[in-house]
Amino acid sequence: MSNGDYSSENGAGQAPDGAGIDMDTRVRLRSRNWSDAKIDRSTRQEREAELAKPPNRQTASTAREDQPTNGDGGDREQERRERAANSDGGVFNFRIARWSLPPALMWLVQLQGEASQELFNKLIEEALRASVDEDNIIKACLDGEPPYGGSIYKHVQASGGENYVKQTIARVANAPLSAGDHEREEIHVVRAGAGTDILWRATERALKKRKCPVFVRNDRLVQPLWHWEKAANRNVLVAKLERFSLLQLIDMVGHNAVQFKKLVRGNWIEIDPPEEVIEQLLAAHHYILPQIAGIVTSPTMRNDAALSLITEPGYDELTQLWYKSSDNVQMPPVPERPTRDEAVTALKLLNSLLDGFPFEGETKDKRKSVSRSAALAGMMTTVAIGALEAAAVPLFLVTANDARTGKTYLINLIGVIATGHVPVPNSGARKQEEFEKRVETAALTGRAFMHFNNLPNGMVVESERLAELSSERKVFIRKLGRHEEGECNCRATVAFLNGNNILPSGDLVPRIVSCRLDAQMEHPEERKFAKPYPHERVRADRGAYLAAVFTILRAFRAAGEPEQTCKCVAGYEQWSRLVQQALIWLGEEDPWGTMEDMRAIDPAEENLKRLLKALADCKFVDDEFTVADCKEKADAFSGDGYHQARKFTHDVLRELMSERGQINTKSFGWLLRNSRDKIRDGCCIRLSKQGKTRIFYLEGADKLRTATAGAPTADTPARAGAGADKDEPF
Repeated sequence: MSNGDYSSENGAGQAPDGAGIDMDTRVRLRSRNWSDAKIDRSTRQEREAELAKPPNRQTASTAREDQPTNGDGGDREQERRERAANSDGGVFNFRIARWSLPPALMWLVQLQGEASQELFNKLIEEALRASVDEDNIIKACLDGEPPYGGSIYKHVQASGGENYVKQTIARVANAPLSAGDHEREEIHVVRAGAGTDILWRATERALKKRKCPVFVRNDRLVQPLWHWEKAANRNVLVAKLERFSLLQLIDMVGHNAVQFKKLVRGNWIEIDPPEEVIEQLLAAHHYILPQIAGIVTSPTMRNDAALSLITEPGYDELTQLWYKSSDNVQMPPVPERPTRDEAVTALKLLNSLLDGFPFEGETKDKRKSVSRSAALAGMMTTVAIGALEAAAVPLFLVTANDARTGKTYLINLIGVIATGHVPVPNSGARKQEEFEKRVETAALTGRAFMHFNNLPNGMVVESERLAELSSERKVFIRKLGRHEEGECNCRATVAFLNGNNILPSGDLVPRIVSCRLDAQMEHPEERKFAKPYPHERVRADRGAYLAAVFTILRAFRAAGEPEQTCKCVAGYEQWSRLVQQALIWLGEEDPWGTMEDMRAIDPAEENLKRLLKALADCKFVDDEFTVADCKEKADAFSGDGYHQARKFTHDVLRELMSERGQINTKSFGWLLRNSRDKIRDGCCIRLSKQGKTRIFYLEGADKLRTATAGAPTADTPARAGAGADKDEPF
């Protein structure tokens, strides 16, 4: 067979079934000097012999990184033999454990011959359309072991390896949605520096007319771009908003919006966009260009009467969202006015993904719980974020009693449904100041999915920034080196947190929908999910799960949104009508049903009640007191220290007033001011007089003393260790 032939054992010019290569591509391949494209018989025999060997522990296949990590290992030998049995004689089998591709793309990777950029580009484009995980694409291109290591592998190795593959994937994903060069506006430049004020405004109008992806966020010009990030040893492609640099905006204007021309010897000659024009455009900070709230990489809903869908790529004026799908998602038709029965069927589809998770309060016979409903609410909120506009949206917390219970996998599953990708996690921090900085950094990216993964065990979460993001849908960020704040629009962002026995505190408690997992076993990592795994089912038909969410919400709207009995926080009424009450209408538990339980174990609430009880036990005259009066009570003790042990009379009050073993009256004064007018058990601290010396009044002290009569007093020995209340969640 000559090298010029493109043939196989089945006949010249015939590719294997399902190869996914159109005829035009095949014709172009024929014209190239390709070597024999068939898989060598010796290679096939070697693979069959390898599959017959017992597994080598040192080289045994490992699970794909995006598979569940809690007990899904299974029998490696059995899995290897099943893959061999289901393959076509070892030629198109999925012998790879570290990556996998659809059968239609496996042939491309196996094709032998000279290095081919054309085949490589075809693989990248088709793989992204098929919603193949980007990490798998990279690994497939870098696999040089037989029966792979063909034309694509040779091209990749000659062009830069992994970085080249990642750059190509990002370039294809970032391909502009605008039209070609022939539609650019013409702007004539008479001489350098002349009419700059007019030219930058004309350039701005051209960008808007051409619908270029140039948007305004926080009074700055930004663009939505796909970027590579590393997450848990995986390569993840994520979309985020990035501020334009001078060179980026010059490139955008020159290639997509404006054709600048200069008169040279009587002829108008095209020139690069003048830097002074683009610099003034960047520095203007007042624009006619569209404002952008965020990025969505999946179809979503608008908040109109019909809950219409955003399915066309590009900018949506009503929601101010920029949509570009992360894959070739195909949705079944969604009825405009679905019935309740259709909504019940859709809910069953979503629930089928969650059956392997050990939700607290569920058994084999009972598949309903507040935690399951919270997980469903997280799915529906992220998918339908466009319909929530500027409404307050709760934060979502997934916690568990032990590691490897499935917290991260549950959030990743929700992320794959909502975005088509495993979300890139953000690390947490115990120190509140550092945690706030990380929230601000994540908010600036404009991602639709904010995930704080594996927070420290038992961490008490307090965050003003997360509270702002939830209720205000914006984050106020202090600008580095300046005494001023910038406002960051986060209307398209939903935040998730997870960790073992972590506790929301203070203002976060009424803003959080909590889901708790409890495997009720010593080694939760030994649990197994049913195959195919939930994330594999989503990747195979993501459109069906998106359509299920849309069907539920439209059905509830079509039914007239009948009001349900539920707990609703002021300011979250729109989210309650759209998501919370729709779930209750279909028979699920109230996703906000754990709020009172979280309040009961909130360390801030516990400290406030301890403070009120300690002040009531001091029995001040007329229940009025100053900080100095409190210090006097805290210093009082019984016993002389010689014949009798010295013991502070009001040791709880002393503990509340102390920092590092010393009483700090200034900090305690701030504590009293921050605690005033908060009624607990009928008692609260009031400010009686405000002058040079603030006088406080304990209102309802008699009620508190009566209510706790016979109960353990507040003056009980404090638990050992500073901050013990925060370190013991239950």
